[in-house]
Amino acid sequence: MYREGTSPDEKAAYHNRAALSQAGNRTEGIVWLRGRKTHDLIAQLAPAIETLYPSDRTFPGEYTYPGANLTWAATSSLTPVRRTREGARQLLYEDLVQGQPVLEGLHAARDFLSNDPGPKT
Repeated sequence: MYREGTSPDEKAAYHNRAALSQAGNRTEGIVWLRGRKTHDLIAQLAPAIETLYPSDRTFPGEYTYPGANLTWAATSSLTPVRRTREGARQLLYEDLVQGQPVLEGLHAARDFLSNDPGPKT
């Protein structure tokens, strides 16, 4: 059941809104993880052993802490799931989610979804 309605335009409405913001795109990247084992989705980063900068886009901040930090796992470490129409979401995951702090991504998705205006009435 589509929240927006069943016409092609109504089915695409949410995806169109998600594509307009980075938080929406990050949410779609996280949605790509659907159907995978929860314990496979995260990687622990221990700054005492590894660098605190797991990628050129992750820096100390609100979502990084002294000690171990949880980041989204790299696609190369995830068990493949066969879904033919998920290529765009996988690219969003690779570009905006993997290697980033888990809480940061979850908070961005929560904020996007809670502020999504939904269907126009």
